[in-house]
Amino acid sequence: MVLTEAQETKDFHEPLTPSEHARDPERRFLPFESRGESEFKEGVDALTLLLTDPRAVPVDQVLHALYQTELGGLDVFGRTLVHCRDYADQRAEAEGRDTWDVVPWEFEKAYARILWDEVRHTELARAHAHRHDVHLGDFIDGFRKEDRQETPLSLDPAIVSATINSAGEGLAMNLFSALITMGQELGDADWETAFDYNHADEMMHVSVGDYWVPRLTEGEPERREAAMKARLAAEENIIALQDADHVPAGNLHIAI
Repeated sequence: MVLTEAQETKDFHEPLTPSEHARDPERRFLPFESRGESEFKEGVDALTLLLTDPRAVPVDQVLHALYQTELGGLDVFGRTLVHCRDYADQRAEAEGRDTWDVVPWEFEKAYARILWDEVRHTELARAHAHRHDVHLGDFIDGFRKEDRQETPLSLDPAIVSATINSAGEGLAMNLFSALITMGQELGDADWETAFDYNHADEMMHVSVGDYWVPRLTEGEPERREAAMKARLAAEENIIALQDADHVPAGNLHIAI
């Protein structure tokens, strides 16, 4: 794999915008205006899969979208695990506090567990994709509006927990419930069992967000309000992705 310019000039711990994330094969997007009734014949939109019934989509496209989504989750939670300590160190230095008071070590332990979950999810998705002769890069990855603002993932672990754990992983629970049913309809016990494990993990991931947002923002009502607004915005933006005529200009976009 050839290194991109972003990889050559930035260290891992430095936040990257979605367009700077490297993947082999490279991501391929269709114009957002190409969405419509035939969208799944031309491209796989992973976020839309979170809000629709994957049973209405061909198995190979479901698995391709799931594989790329799990890779995105692995990236997001891994970067959060690194960034949370950077955030804690910066605030501790500025406020004369102990870094572990800003972000307790238990938060890192919880996110290390989540990161391991995402590794397992990626392997499960890859294994099932290969069983059906599906490989990363077989389909267009999704739809993108060219003039849409791309926002890097926040360094604030409270914001991440609110948007990714509480909002994003909550929607993922719906996806895996549908995939479990899909496995039953396919008569594939391995499929059903694999995504039942995924669903159980997503429940835990949501609970991590629900626990840590209040704890990280204790005594900081403005920060807690910001986290709740970020969660609401994330939910609204994901829903907005279903409508080609309405995409907020500053919507949160994490490369997945």
